Amino acid sequence: MIGSFTFENLPCRVVFGSGTLSAAKAEIERLGGMRALVLTTPQQEPEGAKLGAALGPLYAGIFAGATMHTPVEVTEQALVAMKACDADCVVSLGGGSTTGLGKALALRTGVNQLCIPTTYAGSEMTPILGQTEKGLKTTVRDTAVLPETVIYDVDLTLTLPAGLAATSGINAIAHAVEALYARDTNPVTSLMAEEGIKATFFVPGWTAQRYPQAIERILKEGHEIGHHGYLHEWIDPNFPDKEEEALDKGLAALKQVGGIKPKGYRSPGGESSPNMIRLLHEKGIIYDSTLMDGIVPYRHELADGKPGPIEIPWHWSIDDAVYALFSIRNPRPIMSNSHVLEVWLDEFKEIYQWGGLVDVVMHPQVSGRPSRIAALRTFIHEVRKFPGVWFATGTQIAEAYAAAEAGLK
Repeated sequence: MIGSFTFENLPCRVVFGSGTLSAAKAEIERLGGMRALVLTTPQQEPEGAKLGAALGPLYAGIFAGATMHTPVEVTEQALVAMKACDADCVVSLGGGSTTGLGKALALRTGVNQLCIPTTYAGSEMTPILGQTEKGLKTTVRDTAVLPETVIYDVDLTLTLPAGLAATSGINAIAHAVEALYARDTNPVTSLMAEEGIKATFFVPGWTAQRYPQAIERILKEGHEIGHHGYLHEWIDPNFPDKEEEALDKGLAALKQVGGIKPKGYRSPGGESSPNMIRLLHEKGIIYDSTLMDGIVPYRHELADGKPGPIEIPWHWSIDDAVYALFSIRNPRPIMSNSHVLEVWLDEFKEIYQWGGLVDVVMHPQVSGRPSRIAALRTFIHEVRKFPGVWFATGTQIAEAYAAAEAGLK
């Protein structure tokens, strides 16, 4: 028997690619940093110094004392170094030990973090900090330790010693396996862990408040949480005050439960209004996924001609609700899993040929059923047979679109 479960995700910017280390200076400036302290282990100090030179006037200094399990005494030494060079942000270049030190500094000072992993540790994508004091290890769960920006430069993994690459990779797999037996796991995140992919979960505010432990679990596993109303109330264009009230209550609930400031929004039921895009822009939402008018992302234009949120379109044909969301008050046929899988794969194959976006929409009470989890697994496996497919969260898609858009100017 499957119990109730909910979902949520973390607000973290990711820069991925080959040679993306060169973006470090621009990313520090984007965070408002003026004096960056570079963190490394003693073994990676030369690489840290080289990065510091590339940062130019933003380079405040280097602390090359990061070590395993983030001892409190090392953190205190790094705090002294921070104050000595008057640093206002940190750049963690290295594996889990260096990332942990950056998190510890952020927890104590509130400074922004730019994390540049050189292994597969994965700590950079979690709000979790493990540290030791007098031989005792403790764990802190706080979104304050989550790095603001992570740069993944695949070139940095090419020089990893084979032994380290192997052990770090196995460690990353172990973290995914952990999600399969954790006490507060659920079928959807278990599947994501099996496949090693991230997803966006649009969560009503009331649901987040009702199931905070499930929200915490989703945050830990690095998925994204988007805004989905408060009580899953549909937008009615005739009542604009209620529309804004539901938006505000949902934002407040997500902030209360997990310190979440969602970047994305999906309207309950796919309903919209003339006010919706303007309201999302005013509330700081960077993308919407409500409309069904295309197969590629695009930018909304506000009434005053200024750029608005990015739209990530979806469609009912790739939504599980139309095939199996049965109720007594709204009876409808429950389609077989093979039928749904056929439709979804047909949609994917043609959109793939067009170079578009496949935005699959699933609900826990529908796709959370055991046989549909199996069907989703089959869908993922089939999609992975096609070269160049990118599994991404809504924020990753929106940021990739914004970056491409900026490149055209």
